[in-house]
Amino acid sequence: MFSSLIGTGEKDLGQLERGEHGCSVARLVLIAKTLNLSLDELVLGKNENSKDSAQLTSMREYIDLLLANCTEIQLNSIYHVLLAIMPYIPTDNER
Repeated sequence: MFSSLIGTGEKDLGQLERGEHGCSVARLVLIAKTLNLSLDELVLGKNENSKDSAQLTSMREYIDLLLANCTEIQLNSIYHVLLAIMPYIPTDNER
């Protein structure tokens, strides 16, 4: 079963799929590797980096949906994680 491949139970996987609890970056990486996908493909559903405004709007809406049910503490934590990783994410000019 897929849940055993990513080191979790079926109940936890179901909760993850429904957005009932979060997922660590390490588990996201493991899921992407198990499915033979990049993180972009796993999280965004595609691996192309496009400046198309419709895609950017879609990505922002997707992120808004992911953050919609977060507590203030979770949002603060996410903010600090983003601050920490942003210097390591290539810009369009660096790709």
